[in-house]
Amino acid sequence: SVAAELPQGPNDITKRKLILTGDGQDYDNTLYLAPNLEQQVNILYLGNDKPEDSKQMLYYVERAFPKTNTLIFNIYSHPVDTELTEKNIKDAQFIIIADTLKSEQIKLLKQNIESGQTVLLVMKSSDIASDIAELAGLSRLNCEEAKVNDYTMFGSIDFEHPVLKLFSDPRFGNFSKIHFWKYRKLDIEDVPQARVLAQYDNEDPILIEFPSGKGSLLVLTSGWQPSD
Repeated sequence: SVAAELPQGPNDITKRKLILTGDGQDYDNTLYLAPNLEQQVNILYLGNDKPEDSKQMLYYVERAFPKTNTLIFNIYSHPVDTELTEKNIKDAQFIIIADTLKSEQIKLLKQNIESGQTVLLVMKSSDIASDIAELAGLSRLNCEEAKVNDYTMFGSIDFEHPVLKLFSDPRFGNFSKIHFWKYRKLDIEDVPQARVLAQYDNEDPILIEFPSGKGSLLVLTSGWQPSD
């Protein structure tokens, strides 16, 4: 047998084949190769962060989703003080809310969640609690800045939930080196439909799911910027 290294060919389905010539039988001389199927994933980031600012969350979002052979992540940053259209929302496969929204933006996003979208809201301050209540269809939510002595860590995690099931693999599920310096304490005692997906080591919620219609709002009570 002979081993040969070949250059990367075109990704066109009609041209992805390898042809061997020079022998007397040609019935098995053509090898057809499946093309690499690339999927575009649009992520809409609603916040006023500057992409080059390493003190803000957007900087890390853009580095958390590198291009692969099959997935191309497109990060679209949309400042919350500019108009948000229904097309902006419909074009996104995933939405991250990082700053307080306008009432018309909340209305559009709430409709989208009820239609089946999952949206992640990250609490950089307790001020955004009123937005959470509106998006989740609640009258109000009490929230305060938590008092943290030095730092806190992950306590329990619901690895059975579809959002977190990937991390049930021991290769990906070790969060013991993640420290939280700040977080927001959200009172969900009177919200029976809210599901806590992850807790700090003091049992305060880190990640909460608020089902709404066919979709759900995920709330992270701390950010991933260095200050939190």
